[in-house]
Amino acid sequence: MTAARLLPLLALLALVSTSSSVSAGTVTGELTAVSDDIVRGYSRSEGDPTAQAGLRFRDPSGFFAGLWVSRVSHAFDRRFDDARDLELLAEVGLVHELGQDWAVSATFSYHEYPGTSHPTDASYAEIGVALHHRDLVSLRAAYSDDYLNTGGEALFLEATGAYPLPGGVDLSVGVGRAVTDLPSSDYTYAHAALSRPLGPLDLELGYYWADADHWGPWGEVVRGRWALALTWRFPSTVP
Repeated sequence: MTAARLLPLLALLALVSTSSSVSAGTVTGELTAVSDDIVRGYSRSEGDPTAQAGLRFRDPSGFFAGLWVSRVSHAFDRRFDDARDLELLAEVGLVHELGQDWAVSATFSYHEYPGTSHPTDASYAEIGVALHHRDLVSLRAAYSDDYLNTGGEALFLEATGAYPLPGGVDLSVGVGRAVTDLPSSDYTYAHAALSRPLGPLDLELGYYWADADHWGPWGEVVRGRWALALTWRFPSTVP
């Protein structure tokens, strides 16, 4: 697989962003520096600092599309001189409101890892659905029939919550369960984080944990680790 597989999603994003039928679409973006990129219980940066950037478009109908770039490190090709160190993530989805307090969303995403001589291509697609209660609680399920192109299925079930604290501080917590066909066993992962705006930046300090005692495609699971993230977000409105 090559980055060309991202073109249909990128074309759709560009089409919607420039369509005359979109009257009040919003484009947002972010640049993030993080001490450790921890996702679903694994460090994707081998415990090292890394950087991420992303853009997302959303219109009043609930349609959204986005593109993210992250520096990552795959466990199974770190020994190669040209090991994969980038993830390109494109997604499209739809949010549908259920009254004032509830909403459901559906997402299709494609993950591309370009540039390596390793014989295994890790690119894969994922679909997800979620139920949201305001900005306070979300229940999510994500599924891939060929996770990281390993030939195995993977299902991720997650519950997350957020609560505002005094002083402009927000508390977020989450717990998830990974159920996979990979040689590594199923496992549970969780996190708790505090975040606060600092002028144009957002600062977040999180603690991450997983109960698995094995290695996976990203390396060793995180069994208790702190991570610090600094994010700059930039909004704009499409005329």
